[in-house]
Amino acid sequence: MKTSRDAMSMADAIKNYIKKTGKEKGFQNAEIVSAWPEVMGQAVASRTEKISFYKGTLYIKLNSAPLKNELVLSRAQVAARLNEHLGETIVMNINIG
Repeated sequence: MKTSRDAMSMADAIKNYIKKTGKEKGFQNAEIVSAWPEVMGQAVASRTEKISFYKGTLYIKLNSAPLKNELVLSRAQVAARLNEHLGETIVMNINIG
């Protein structure tokens, strides 16, 4: 039987399982996509046509040119906010189209 010092949170247990089974990439993509509206707000989320994540790069397609320009200029801050929300550094680059 495990003692309390050996206990881990359910989230950590799930992350360990996902990492061990090799499904981490798909999980990260889903985690980032679901975090996007919460981190960026509904105004940005409603103007996001497509979002995907591959090998450290977040790909975002927007339907608003002014918003695209604004996010291009603040890519580093957006990545930092997402990584902070996710609790680890996953998003290294952002490609906005």
